[in-house]
Amino acid sequence: MVRNVGRTQLGETAFTEAMNNYIVRFKGLTRQRDFYAHCIYDPQKGGTVLVRGFEIVDGAEVVKQVERRITKGMRNEIRRTVAGLDKLNAEMWNIIDLYQRELIASGELAEPLATIPEPLP
Repeated sequence: MVRNVGRTQLGETAFTEAMNNYIVRFKGLTRQRDFYAHCIYDPQKGGTVLVRGFEIVDGAEVVKQVERRITKGMRNEIRRTVAGLDKLNAEMWNIIDLYQRELIASGELAEPLATIPEPLP
């Protein structure tokens, strides 16, 4: 939806191309975030934890149930996902700010519609 609105109102610009790239990255990152945020964590004997959740199969409207044991690799995947979302968020706000400045400079916008949020502590 965001992609279509951008193309309709702005045409193919550097801004809409950047936003399209952000949308693709966002979909991949949120797939991981959604899995870990909505799964069930089941502690097992011996200190391991079993994770049960659902994943959307690529390119389809099919959802499959997944069961995994938490490993060091999985913990690293969660950390990379959070870091990727944080980086993507900052990049998106920067391009929004840049585009707003361009619109203000050209007279197409009187004042910013959004301000960059302060970073979380």
